[in-house]
Amino acid sequence: MYIYRIGQRQGMNPRVQTYILYFASKEMLRNEQVKVSKAYTGQISNIITDILRDPDSLDTEKDVFVEETKGIHKYVMPLERPLDAIETLSLEARSKKYHNPGMQLYETSFGFNFKSMESMLAITDSQARPVVARFEPKPASIRIDGNRDIIQEMKIASAFTIKDQYNTLKNLRNGVFASLITQYDAFNKTHKDIIFDYNKEYELANHTEHSADGGRTDNKGILPLVNMGGKLMSDYNQGVQYLRSDTSNLHNDIETSPTSEIVPRRLSSKLAFETFKLELTVPGFTGLSAGELIAFDMPSYTSVSDTNPLDHDPYMSGRYLVSGIRHIVSVLNGKHSMVLECLKDSVKRPYPEELNDTFTGKEKADRGIIDQYTLDETLIANDLTSQNVFKA
Repeated sequence: MYIYRIGQRQGMNPRVQTYILYFASKEMLRNEQVKVSKAYTGQISNIITDILRDPDSLDTEKDVFVEETKGIHKYVMPLERPLDAIETLSLEARSKKYHNPGMQLYETSFGFNFKSMESMLAITDSQARPVVARFEPKPASIRIDGNRDIIQEMKIASAFTIKDQYNTLKNLRNGVFASLITQYDAFNKTHKDIIFDYNKEYELANHTEHSADGGRTDNKGILPLVNMGGKLMSDYNQGVQYLRSDTSNLHNDIETSPTSEIVPRRLSSKLAFETFKLELTVPGFTGLSAGELIAFDMPSYTSVSDTNPLDHDPYMSGRYLVSGIRHIVSVLNGKHSMVLECLKDSVKRPYPEELNDTFTGKEKADRGIIDQYTLDETLIANDLTSQNVFKA
């Protein structure tokens, strides 16, 4: 790592000052020095590997863990920074094995990773990826026969913060639950509408939570089944509308990415992970990296019952994807801790279904339109009448 910035210098006393050092990898510095100006043809996974390895580009010597993508594509990069070019390609990439489109490039201590979200959550279509660690809030001092139980102490979350839990309006506005995309083909002069339905798409992909045998589920999504006047929330697809151009024969016989299908699915999948955001403070160790899974048992803060004998929150508990790690090393206290940024796109226990229509006929029936001027005149007349009564 290289120091690229020194900031927030503060004088504590005449002989002591503090400051913050900012670090970056060699590839981050290299990204600001070179541009990609080249035509590529092939699988997106191979193109990205080429950009990472190319001596005229990022020129990385680190390991690159790559998930193979589908399709043969052609792209022309007109003087783009390498990481910007990779970001463009990642948005249109499709996993060869999994359903959800869109890929992620990120770096850990092991090297660069180019993967789909599903590959972080599952090993195969029918087998969930195991968690690397499990945490839960407990008293910090755990002893067995007077001796500290170090293994159990490493599983303790000393603090946790729920950064975001659920926002129906945000998910509706951003097309997480439903959207309508109009696809235009400039070559054939045709267009068609493509509908995205969260409930139909959910069961086709792997998520953070899985079935009892580790496979895909269809009932643990973040959208409860609520009867809204005979329709589900995912049936209202006009809340978010897109217009995309998927022109055929753009590069003769070279396949183009079907962005009209990719965009709504990719955005819904990505934003669904922002529905549940959790921040954990746990003991520090280097065996956990971004892109891996953990389990967290969150207390329910209610009395223990037969339906919840373990006293865990049935929705916030479960499997989380680690999106970032901040290591905190205190020389003064001789302590290493980590702050984990965690995401999930499903719930441990399915939400209850609301089959009764709670929307139709629930407003008062004698609704009307009231003219404000008429109302004001009535108030003035009543006020004058009251004044005459008092004068009398």
